[in-house]
Amino acid sequence: MKLTTLFAFFTPSLATAAVSVGHYHWDVVRAGTVDSFKWSSPFPGDGSPLTGYTTACEEKAIFNATQYRYTDLGEAPPAGVAPWAGTIRHLFTSRAYPGTWQGVNFKGDEREIVFMEYKDVPELARNWIEEQLKDPKMMAKRFMAVLGKRNAEGKVPPQAELDGLKVEDKLFMFAPAEIYDFLPLWVAKGAKGHKCEERLTDISKYVMQVDGDGILGWAQTLTRPDRDIGKRDVSFEIDARFVIESAEGRQVRQFWERAYAMGRRAERKKVREERQGKRQLMQAQRADKDEL
Repeated sequence: MKLTTLFAFFTPSLATAAVSVGHYHWDVVRAGTVDSFKWSSPFPGDGSPLTGYTTACEEKAIFNATQYRYTDLGEAPPAGVAPWAGTIRHLFTSRAYPGTWQGVNFKGDEREIVFMEYKDVPELARNWIEEQLKDPKMMAKRFMAVLGKRNAEGKVPPQAELDGLKVEDKLFMFAPAEIYDFLPLWVAKGAKGHKCEERLTDISKYVMQVDGDGILGWAQTLTRPDRDIGKRDVSFEIDARFVIESAEGRQVRQFWERAYAMGRRAERKKVREERQGKRQLMQAQRADKDEL
């Protein structure tokens, strides 16, 4: 087990979630996670209070969508996404796939994408999406796209005409893991509580492990597509909380951070010693050959 995984098991906000059956996903074991995926659920799966923090703001929302696999690109709707296959294939071939809801590193035809009505994406999240897609550098990295719906003739309008469409005539397509970079914006608008909308909107405070105060968040699928009967429907819940670290929680976190740092140093030392041993062995073998 990697040290980063061990650290996730023992840091105060992640420990309870890491061992929670409610958040565990066997695909992580089967296929592993994408190297770039840094998130894990910070919340206990049994609904118990978050260890080491006081929750100042908490917002949840459920969204409905459809979820497809790469193998569905050649299928007509509703079982597939053939009308948009060109745009989707371009994404798959021009950038790294960021993973599923749990960051699972599916390969080939198993890779998943999500479609939803663009009007159902909250305004703050839409604004962020549009800013990203207007920036050429960010657009080249993001695994998401705003697409036009099919017209009465079943044709999809070209991307050049997208700005002229109403929000009701657009779709949002994304790889599930892409949502984590702006997850709090899906629930920030109208958040109840003192300065909660302001707090949840500041995604510079959104981190995997809070030091002092900040935002923790996670997306959880509530239903999965029933592919055996041709269904692609999925629902997911977004949970974002502005939390303040307690004195006790800080002490525990700092303890495990020190333990993690010591473990990393020991791991690096072991790697250096192994490399040195290999070099010495190669030198000894060369010396033996020279003597012969």
